[in-house]
Amino acid sequence: GFRYAAPGSQLQVLRSLRDRFDAVPGVLAVSATSSVPLADRGHLWSVSADVSAPLSAASPTAQHDEVMPGWFTTMGIPLRAGRDLEPTDAQGQPLVAVVNETMARSLWPGRPAVGEQFLAPNGGARTVVGVVADIHHQGLRYAAQPTFYQSLWQQPTEHVSFVLMAMALPSTAAVRRMVQEADPELPLGRVETLDRVVASSLADQRFRAMLTAAFAVVATLLVAAGIGGVTAGGVRRRMRDLCVRLAVGGTAPRVRAGVVRHELSVVITGVLIGAAGALATGRLIVEYLYSTSVTSAASIAGAGVLLLLVALAAAWIPTRTLDRADVSRWLRED
Repeated sequence: GFRYAAPGSQLQVLRSLRDRFDAVPGVLAVSATSSVPLADRGHLWSVSADVSAPLSAASPTAQHDEVMPGWFTTMGIPLRAGRDLEPTDAQGQPLVAVVNETMARSLWPGRPAVGEQFLAPNGGARTVVGVVADIHHQGLRYAAQPTFYQSLWQQPTEHVSFVLMAMALPSTAAVRRMVQEADPELPLGRVETLDRVVASSLADQRFRAMLTAAFAVVATLLVAAGIGGVTAGGVRRRMRDLCVRLAVGGTAPRVRAGVVRHELSVVITGVLIGAAGALATGRLIVEYLYSTSVTSAASIAGAGVLLLLVALAAAWIPTRTLDRADVSRWLRED
């Protein structure tokens, strides 16, 4: 965090830190932000495309981030229109901002956002100079929200996080030493890779997803065992009737095929009912999923095929002895 009476002193320290990190061997790009995606929740400000009227409680909101020029390149966020923030977007110059696609669509539907102005607190109207792709700032399972980015050189903020893209990251001790060299009284927060940031943001969802998957596997196995046991038991109870068919001239392959068809028709009906139930209740687990649909045909078809294979085996195995069945013994039984 930066706490200086004169904004110029803060910017001097920021530039010093940027230059020190940039000089580290293996570092390819350096930038900074007031809110790291997936790690910081950020802040919402009221915004309005009507710069002639004051903001009100009914005004829409958008997240705002102060970033160092080069932030989008460092983070791999594509520029869709206009330009990036530049070092010339500094204090004393007209306020500018880069907006994401969601904010561009919501404030200026059907027309280009570049060149438009919007009203926001702390400075008044900003001119849009660029549009960038949406990112899942709050988390991978949350939809992108309207966001605008301002230059740290133009509007410094108290808390800043540096992001380094590097072939080999410097050690935590080296980072601490560079921070202390820039300002001995400057506090330093956590130092970690973006991979760990992403993993931490998904820890709860991953645990619940793994738990849900484990229960789903156990449930599928129990269903498969139940279907197999019921089907096999039903076939065995019908062995006398099957032997009667053999006694009156039926062939073992034809009798076996009839049994398999009957049992599969029952199981197919159950699978279809189960698939409909899965589609109806899928919304209960949608919060655990990212880029995966609860109506995934592959998942539903996979479970259905497994149950059908189990039913097929359970129906066929008891009838495979029909070729050598003791017909007279089965016919004598009550």
